[in-house]
Amino acid sequence: MSSSSSLSVESSVFDSYGVLEHILSFADMGTVVSATLVCRRWKEAGRQDEIWRIFVRHLWDGKKCTQPVLLLAAAAAEGSGVVQDPVFWRALFTKDVVSRMSEVQIRSIFNHPLLPEKRSQIQDCHDEIELRRFLQVHMLDVMSEDDDYYQSDSDHCHRPVFFSDLYFGSYASAVKDSTRDKITPAELCTPHGFHMFFKISEEDVDEEDRQHLMPYKDGVLLYPYSTGFFEESRSFHIDTSQIPQSYHPANLKWTWIEVGKQVQVGPYPPLTASRSNDWGWKLENLHVVLIYRDG
Repeated sequence: MSSSSSLSVESSVFDSYGVLEHILSFADMGTVVSATLVCRRWKEAGRQDEIWRIFVRHLWDGKKCTQPVLLLAAAAAEGSGVVQDPVFWRALFTKDVVSRMSEVQIRSIFNHPLLPEKRSQIQDCHDEIELRRFLQVHMLDVMSEDDDYYQSDSDHCHRPVFFSDLYFGSYASAVKDSTRDKITPAELCTPHGFHMFFKISEEDVDEEDRQHLMPYKDGVLLYPYSTGFFEESRSFHIDTSQIPQSYHPANLKWTWIEVGKQVQVGPYPPLTASRSNDWGWKLENLHVVLIYRDG
């Protein structure tokens, strides 16, 4: 047998369905991504759900605005004890992918705390056919209207990006969303609220009091105060049960200074929104820091 025919046989065996997928399942994400660029067959193998499901789990570990907790609750309610992997709630999928999604996965998208209206609507879906139809109709409603969520074609028209692979699409959508620098009204008005901290300079704190404060940055410590809530009615309040002797003003209103970027509460300096490493949100001015709560 010639060397060229031997290489052909070896390549044929290596590329056969199941073998390449098995090999790539032991590779790190960078290697898998590089493999998908080799050819169409390798791309098919490198996009397998079984491979990217693991990457999604690692990506979401310790991150906010994801859904592992929701799936744990769903498994407990069913009494199955089996937790099916959720998918990212802002991802868009092709019709073929939607047809392969489980009922739990579809419901996990619309059970997200930031989608209360969809969560109530999906209760009227009684079988998988209705659920898949609901998902296809409402997916675009879930996405942000920001141009960042769309790819531009040559005519500068924006079109949504639909993924043909469930977990690869979930991973890619989650990473893209983690770079978003504008907080949405739904995220600002989260029912879980924000941890509220006052800033204190290290120079103004003695050693005894320091143990009750959290280190922050640039010589600043944080004093835990309460939980603050932004309401859709444009009112802002704090949980007074956490600070019964508080003199914090009541009946405060909040307004956008720059939608998604800055919000002002009452007469106080505007709070600037920024993203933290755990994908949560911070609202900060010279005096306070409000940190996103995720349940």
